Amino acid sequence: MAVLDTLSQFYAWSWIATIGALLLLVVFLVRRDARKQQPVPSEGLDTRFRRSLLARMLEALGVDPHAYAAFTGQTALAEQLHRCDGCSRRAACMQDLAYGQPELAECVNAQPIRQYLRVRS
Repeated sequence: MAVLDTLSQFYAWSWIATIGALLLLVVFLVRRDARKQQPVPSEGLDTRFRRSLLARMLEALGVDPHAYAAFTGQTALAEQLHRCDGCSRRAACMQDLAYGQPELAECVNAQPIRQYLRVRS
């Protein structure tokens, strides 16, 4: 009988541990998603934008970055900066911009930039 008691206790504790681990995972995921959805302060966004490769790309294409930011809006601009920060071509983009040859075709934000250029024309 002692073996059955030990096995039943082990089974119960394994379920308790599993449920606890799942609860911790849910709490972690909810908190992570809540942090992602926090609004970006406009002052910080403006500073980030002025220093970004996106602003340098726009200048190289002959686009006024401030006019582009006003046209795009803060939420879309923050998304574009996020895409730019996570781009796998950052080093190549910096090199292209240093040589004065922006590669819009390779840019992760090419679509919104092209849309702006179409509307502006």
